[in-house]
Amino acid sequence: MLRRPHRHLLLRMAAVVIAAIAIALCLHTANHIARTADENLRKLAQQDTARIAQNLTDWLDLRRQTLRGLAALFAGSSEVAEDEFAHGIEILRQRGDSRIVLPLAYARVSADGTSLAIIYSTETDGLLARGRDLAIDPQAATLIRTAFPAAGHTVTSPVAHDRSGNAYTFMAFPLERPGQARELMLTVVRYQDVFSLISQPAQGIALRSWIRPRGGEPAYINGSAEVSPGTLFTITFGGERNGTYYQQAYDILGNYPGRQASTENLALAVRLGGTLTILIVLGLVLKMLDLYRQSLQRAASLQQTHAKLQESELHYRTLIDQVPGVVFRAVAAPERRKVYFSPAVTALTGYEPDELLGAQNIRDLIVPEDRERVRRALDLEHGTTTDHEIEYRIRDRAGLEHWISERNHVSIDAQGQRIIDGVMIDISAQKTVESSLRSKVNLLRGILDNAPEVMIHGVTLKGEFRFLNPASAQILGWVEDEVRNRSFQTLGIVSELDAAKALALFRAMASTMQPLPAGEWQIRNRDGAERVLLASLFPIHDESGETLIITIGLDITERKRAEVELLAARDQLEQQVQQRTAALERSHQELKQAMSQLVQSEKLASLGSLVAGIAHELNTPLGNSVTVASTLRQKVEEFRQMLDDNQLRRSELEQFLQSCEEATGLIEKSSQRAGRLINNFKQVAVDTTSERRREFELGQVVAELVSTLRPLYKHTAHRIEIDIPPGLYMMSYPGPLEQIITNLVTNSLRHGFSGDSDGVIHISARQQDSHIVLEYRDNGSGIPDALKRRVFDPFFTTKLGQGGSGLGLYIVFNLVQGVLGGALALADAEGGGCRFTLTLPLQAPLYQDTSSDEHPVAQG
Repeated sequence: MLRRPHRHLLLRMAAVVIAAIAIALCLHTANHIARTADENLRKLAQQDTARIAQNLTDWLDLRRQTLRGLAALFAGSSEVAEDEFAHGIEILRQRGDSRIVLPLAYARVSADGTSLAIIYSTETDGLLARGRDLAIDPQAATLIRTAFPAAGHTVTSPVAHDRSGNAYTFMAFPLERPGQARELMLTVVRYQDVFSLISQPAQGIALRSWIRPRGGEPAYINGSAEVSPGTLFTITFGGERNGTYYQQAYDILGNYPGRQASTENLALAVRLGGTLTILIVLGLVLKMLDLYRQSLQRAASLQQTHAKLQESELHYRTLIDQVPGVVFRAVAAPERRKVYFSPAVTALTGYEPDELLGAQNIRDLIVPEDRERVRRALDLEHGTTTDHEIEYRIRDRAGLEHWISERNHVSIDAQGQRIIDGVMIDISAQKTVESSLRSKVNLLRGILDNAPEVMIHGVTLKGEFRFLNPASAQILGWVEDEVRNRSFQTLGIVSELDAAKALALFRAMASTMQPLPAGEWQIRNRDGAERVLLASLFPIHDESGETLIITIGLDITERKRAEVELLAARDQLEQQVQQRTAALERSHQELKQAMSQLVQSEKLASLGSLVAGIAHELNTPLGNSVTVASTLRQKVEEFRQMLDDNQLRRSELEQFLQSCEEATGLIEKSSQRAGRLINNFKQVAVDTTSERRREFELGQVVAELVSTLRPLYKHTAHRIEIDIPPGLYMMSYPGPLEQIITNLVTNSLRHGFSGDSDGVIHISARQQDSHIVLEYRDNGSGIPDALKRRVFDPFFTTKLGQGGSGLGLYIVFNLVQGVLGGALALADAEGGGCRFTLTLPLQAPLYQDTSSDEHPVAQG
């Protein structure tokens, strides 16, 4: 058995050891308690300040909604009466919280905009007293300027302070009625009313807040810029509502109930308890009991706060019902049980909110193809307190499919449950647009990738490639992955000088966003071979807003090479053509000269035939004159002999005189006939050998010509009929006209009539407007269809070797079209034969020595 000193020593040593262990445990425990208390304090303070901020927002929204509702009651009225105003106030109070009485007024802006008079009001005195002109208040006067551009929204005046230093503002909602004066529904927002309820330093939270209306300056409505004395830390909120910007700073004071001062004392006590002996254990236990009591008090305080939170939650749900989309809340248990849906869920799904409040009902609406993906997304929510977003499809009660975008946030409530708050938004229209856009993008990409031989690529303003199609890759020699984000300068596609010019051009195009017309560009491919492109360029903006220059072009290198070769061949061909043309020109001049000589010979031959005929015709009258003259001479000699022999008797004298009269009559007739023949021949010969333009009567010229042609057919049964009315005068060339008729008559006699036929040639004419239509037809054998196009060719004749030269109709054609300026048509005559129709102008053009290669129209 140990001695007491030793036991005492051992106990002391044990006490020291236990005390050392206890001190170490206490210090560790104290540090843990301090950290946990600080974290809980901040979380609790954030929750409390968030509730206060929401209460303040609800307090302001109540006034905004009241003004909006009051304006809506009178939107369709032509005038606001006092009883209607009072009745509207009563309706709003019945619909809302009857315990909350807001000061409301109806004011009107004067026509010149200098007065804002209160017409009706719920207040008899004060800021909204009936009849008061608010324009005298500088803060209220700003509503005249700011309220009406913000139609459909509430506006707030700058902050003012009453005599007690309390902040207030005027809140107004414009009343829109066509053709009426500018009117406002007004209320006074006294911020001290709400601040005294939601924030008191005695509760451990001090609120400092300022607001700035549209166009105004920020002003503090509670507190100041200085942090409240004794502040542990500050939590701030800020935002904008209907053009009014606000900021709230919540100073967490040392007397904040959630500070858990007892916890701090506990940590201090635990630290000090490590240095105390067992003698103070009882005091420590008593202290612990005291701390337990304080904890119970804190729990009671938390329950009261929770009741207030539930009351606030009721107001929040009222606001949530107005949020677009479906707002929901769920408990993140394994089944993700829904506890709330906003009324908008009915419009989206066709089901009432109560029908969908369960574990599986909302999941049953998800299309089967998306359920597994949604399940995996829900699994990710467990164990996290972050934001989540997922898109899926559902089918409503009618079977229609909707695309849903769900965004939610997972948080932990006071009981430690994971709460999911989120919103479901119908994005079906957006998905339809995205699907259409993807289809168009795929179509465009298909066109880019499959455009044969058409290079399409896009570069930035720095010349860096963003994309290129297969045709462009084939031409350049690089694939898309090799050149993406690389510039054409570094790839050596163009020279440095050309690259600088191209980049300057790109910048100019980007500044105007105008396309560049198609042009030729010189480039080098990957192998260094030069290529020529025919390309057009235009600027666009891609989805990120970057400007790209799109090039669409064709490789025309081979075409350019062929053009060079073609130009060389063309120059050589032009030289050969010039040489051949000169030779042909010489040959043509020689041929033309020969043709002119042949035509002249033909004319002289025709004139020779005419002379022979005239000589034959003159032979008869001249022979008769010679015979009669010889007989008369003999009679004269016999008469002189009888006179010399004085044997003249009266009867013989009378017989001599009678013989003289008969002889002189015969001589006179023969001489006259010869004279007429000579005169006709003379005129015809002059016209035939001359191309003098003069005025003549057509019928006379044709008759004289026909009389000179009579020897050609006088010993046959043929005849020529003339049907030309008198008085048809022409300013033309009678010589070529007579040559034409002569050739036609000769042609008919030589080729159309047989020796024993009774050939008839009919020549007629009529005036048609400013032309003469001369028709020549015969009843001969006609011209076969196969020969009609050839009869006007030079040297064509069916009597080759029988006296035909083949130039008769060729001369006719050239004289009609060249000298006379007319047209010639050949056709078959009725009853057989051929018909030539000459359409000649009454006034022929001045003749120029030209020839035509055109043939006359051959008609059936």
